[in-house]
Amino acid sequence: MRLKRIKLAGFKSFVEPTTIPFDGDMTAIVGPNGCGKSNVIDAVRWVLGESNAKNLRGDAMTDVIFNGSASRKPVGQCSVELVFDNSAGRIAGEYASYTELSVKRLVTRDAQSFYYLNGAKCRRRDVTDLFLGTGLGPRSYAIIEQGMISKLIESKPQELRVFIEEAAGVSKYKERRKDTVTRIKHTHENLIRLDDVRSELGQQLDKLQEQAQTAQRYTDLKAQQRTLQGQITALKWLVEADKIASSEHAILQLTSQLAGLHTNQQGEETQLIALHVQQENLNEEIATQQATKYQLATNITTLEQEQKYCNTRKSQIQQELQDTKAQRIAHEQALNSFDSQLVDAQMIVTALEPDYEIQTTQQQRLTLNLTAAELALTEYSANTAAQAMAYQQSKAQSEQCQSQIQALHSVRQKSQSSVDLVSQGLAQLTLEAQHLTAEILTQGSIIDFQHQVVSEQQANLVMLHKDESVLQCELAQMLTQLTQIKHQIAQDEVALTALETLQNAQTITRSVAFSTEPLWQWLSVLPQDAHWFEPVLHFAQQPDVTTCDTDAVIQALVNEPNSPVHTWLETSFTTTKVVGSLAQKCQNERVPTWFNTIHLLSNINVNDAVLVLETLPIGTSVLLDNGIWLQPGGLYQTGLYNQADSAAQSLVVRAQQIDELAAAIASGLQQAQALQLEINQKQEGLATKQATLDLAVNANEQAKQELQQAQQTQRQLVFQQEQNQLQHTKLINEKKRLLDTLADETIQLDELNETLAEYTLQLDELTELQHGKRAQETQLTDAVTSLRNQVQQAQHSIHQSELALQKARSSHSFVVQNKSNQVKLLADVQMKIRQLEDQIQALEEPYEQNQVQLLTLLEQQVALDTAIQSLLANANELLLKIKQTEAGHQGNQHQVETIKEKIQSQELGLQGHRVRAAGIVEQLEQIEVQLSTILPDLPDDADAVALQRELEQVTYDITQLGAVNLAAITEYEIQFQRKTHLDQQNTDLCLALNTLESAMKKIDNETKARFKATYDQVNTDLKNLFPKVFGGGTAYLELTGDDMLDTGVTIMARPPGKKNSTIHLLSGGEKALTALSLVFAIFRLNPAPFCLLDEVDAPLDDANVGRFCKLVSEMSKTVQFIYISHNKIAMEMASHLTGVTMAEPGVSRMVAVDIDEAVAITQA
Repeated sequence: MRLKRIKLAGFKSFVEPTTIPFDGDMTAIVGPNGCGKSNVIDAVRWVLGESNAKNLRGDAMTDVIFNGSASRKPVGQCSVELVFDNSAGRIAGEYASYTELSVKRLVTRDAQSFYYLNGAKCRRRDVTDLFLGTGLGPRSYAIIEQGMISKLIESKPQELRVFIEEAAGVSKYKERRKDTVTRIKHTHENLIRLDDVRSELGQQLDKLQEQAQTAQRYTDLKAQQRTLQGQITALKWLVEADKIASSEHAILQLTSQLAGLHTNQQGEETQLIALHVQQENLNEEIATQQATKYQLATNITTLEQEQKYCNTRKSQIQQELQDTKAQRIAHEQALNSFDSQLVDAQMIVTALEPDYEIQTTQQQRLTLNLTAAELALTEYSANTAAQAMAYQQSKAQSEQCQSQIQALHSVRQKSQSSVDLVSQGLAQLTLEAQHLTAEILTQGSIIDFQHQVVSEQQANLVMLHKDESVLQCELAQMLTQLTQIKHQIAQDEVALTALETLQNAQTITRSVAFSTEPLWQWLSVLPQDAHWFEPVLHFAQQPDVTTCDTDAVIQALVNEPNSPVHTWLETSFTTTKVVGSLAQKCQNERVPTWFNTIHLLSNINVNDAVLVLETLPIGTSVLLDNGIWLQPGGLYQTGLYNQADSAAQSLVVRAQQIDELAAAIASGLQQAQALQLEINQKQEGLATKQATLDLAVNANEQAKQELQQAQQTQRQLVFQQEQNQLQHTKLINEKKRLLDTLADETIQLDELNETLAEYTLQLDELTELQHGKRAQETQLTDAVTSLRNQVQQAQHSIHQSELALQKARSSHSFVVQNKSNQVKLLADVQMKIRQLEDQIQALEEPYEQNQVQLLTLLEQQVALDTAIQSLLANANELLLKIKQTEAGHQGNQHQVETIKEKIQSQELGLQGHRVRAAGIVEQLEQIEVQLSTILPDLPDDADAVALQRELEQVTYDITQLGAVNLAAITEYEIQFQRKTHLDQQNTDLCLALNTLESAMKKIDNETKARFKATYDQVNTDLKNLFPKVFGGGTAYLELTGDDMLDTGVTIMARPPGKKNSTIHLLSGGEKALTALSLVFAIFRLNPAPFCLLDEVDAPLDDANVGRFCKLVSEMSKTVQFIYISHNKIAMEMASHLTGVTMAEPGVSRMVAVDIDEAVAITQA
């Protein structure tokens, strides 16, 4: 198997899709430093499953994606694909039939990595498993990067063993064995738990078998009991059936009487309907007249409002017209004012224009005189220019000579001062050198002290961090507990709200004038007895209890429209509690007397309860535990109560639950407050501890800063001392140079003094000639100056006159503009006056028309009022007739109600009998017995007493059985099947584990043998290769233990002439050659498809590089080599050169050269 090519896209510096072919046995990748050669090696390692970013020279896996350059943006993903030639069938398994194999890896910016085998998506493990045993992998001996060659020699024994295992081909089994051992361990733990479950099931099965036998006996007796109960119940049903037939006959007779009365009522109702029709017609006519009246009133109101609006609007327009006329007068006055202003402005302009022209003429004359005077002065100055120039030249040369002399004196003084300063500097530097030496010694002491302070504070910080962690853990536990308590309080509050809402929904709201309390709230009842009171409260419509006297209660009930249905006086209650009555279940000292008349029966059917009720005194009733209340006049069943949801619907129980929840909430709040207080204390302690920790951290940081500052100060002092020495040497040289310069300057000063004496004599002669010309030039200059002043005064006067004239002209233009604007405003005001007068005229005509229409509507309104009064009188007469007819109809209705009450009484009795019959049928259904089945088999001479005695005997036998687990039979069968299934699983698992452990032992023995054989062969090859590489010496491998499954491997090498005790004493080049010897020895035994070498020849000299190249050339016959090198000797060895360039900064590109073709072209 060989590597045919690599395809890169977006990987590190290979931003563009790049294909690197590997056609030869030896391919050298060359290029300058930093061009991206090593990225090719990283790409191969990355595709083979490398998951550690540090091994790829990065911090995260997304660092392999091209991150952009100066001219390119970052990309969103990268991919690398390796294409292998598998024509030799080196890859086994499902891919053995493929002659070409493709492995691809892709990663995106969100760190999602994908693997592909021949284009199909797969797992990373599939890729690593594919190459196990072939010598390829992310960290195998086939890929050796920079620096790795020496690390290979210095590897730990277990790390070096991995290479031997890979060469032996047992690495794949080792990975599988590790997973298998873990699964076997988990299986053994599961078997232990399974044995515990089987043992527990065995004990349960023994108990369930006894319970199943008892349950079977119970089932037989229950079947016999159901048969006897069915026969007794059927006899009771026959009695109720006879009573139902007699009640139905009585209801038929009463219904016939009721039909006659209904016929009479129909005639009266027909007459009432006719009268009501007349009444409705009359009411409709009245309503029509009323609507017409309302419409007239609306129209009248509308006209009145319009008249009022016209008057108001007319007044507003008249007022606006007066204001506008006043504005017209004001505008006319302003226009007259502007005319007078315009005349004044024109007069000012006329007066200023002549003065301006006179001043302009005078200024022109003065300017001509000034020009003539300046021309005369210029001519005189030209005559004296030559003499002045000669004088100035002599004076300049004299001054220059004096300046040079002064400058030279200054230079000599500076040179002398510099000599003095240098001498002082030398003395000062000597003192500073002594001071710096002392300061350096002092800073050394300070640094030692600061080191000690930092160490002590570091130890203090560790202790404070531990204390803080303990406090944070305790605080977290308390916060968790507080959250749980608050959660429970919230649940209780939700439940309390729901119960109170339900309680309020079922509580009747009343408003009375005396103090009352609902009976359910007044009662004190045990929770298990609360269901007895629910039917009574429902029947009495939730009565109230009051402590007021009888007269106050009666007066309030008469005057209060929303009074309770029942109001009981607590003063009329009794302390006597009849045994077996509802009063006995009440925990109050005084109970309602009525409760003593309600007897309670449990576990009894309705028919038996009826028989019991017949034996009780008159006025008593029977209340069953299923909510049915038998009274002397019939049966009462709320329809809301049953055993299943009594706790949810009982007002009494719900009130107790509300009290319990309120108490629980109060207790929870107390606990939460106490815990919150403790949490606050812990938080304060934690804050104090954190503050202390912060202070300690700050102190530690300050100590570190002081230490760093002391070290910095010491370095600065040392640097200053060095600079001081350099400055001292520099000053000595400078002093010597200054003394030489001072001697030269003295000679130059003497020469300049002689030249200055000659220039002084020439200057005295020229000075006498200048005195005669100076007086005449002064007179000409004074004349020119006087003329210039006169011209400036004339220009100033002209400027003032021009400003006054411009101001007058601007005022004239402003008055003309204002007058034009005022004319426009006056025209607008006159137009507005005309518009307002037109509006007043337009309002006059509608006002007169509306006044006429208003009088007509008022007359129509009076006529309608008269007609409506007449219709109302007719309606009152018709209403009187309707009332008389309804009075007769009510008399007949009273007779109908009386008969209906009798029918209702019969129907109530019939309903009672039917309810009893239905209850009997329901009892039969409860015991799963059909009435239609029992009646045909019931003997004619059946005796209920005999059947009852037999039933009691069967019931006694059932009672003697005690508590019975009816589910024991089914549960026994289920658990028995489960026990059988678990036993079978236990047997199968034990057999499978024994088989697997036997197979593992066999494979372990084979692994040991293969590892030992591989180790011996690699060791032999290493011993042979090492002398070839080094030209002598010895090298060998050594095992660290006797167990071939986990023993480590070490390497020892001694180059010629050396007797080193460990391999770590070798140089870098020697380690590199030793590692190459080991790698090539492994390659001889189990050659990987290819070998990647990244600058492994860097630490070698030319001689060793030659040996390395020779060894690689020999092995390239069986192994494909791809290596990176900067060595020319190594480059010459390659059959193909692949160059990596970076013409564009940050972007790598490939250049490939076939050496044989290049040589052929050169020779041609």
